[in-house]
Amino acid sequence: MEMHRNFALQRFRRDIETCTDVKELQNMSVKLMQLYLRQQDTVNQLVKKGWLPDEANT
Repeated sequence: MEMHRNFALQRFRRDIETCTDVKELQNMSVKLMQLYLRQQDTVNQLVKKGWLPDEANT
């Protein structure tokens, strides 16, 4: 994992571990899921355009 990504992961991990507000944790979870789903949509679009290989057919 690249250094800046590892740093971001560690920072996010600390934020979660020290958070005691359930509502804030719920909001973080929803935002993370939204980000994941957007990323999946983007990857699917790149595969459809031929810019990324289709893993099912490789």
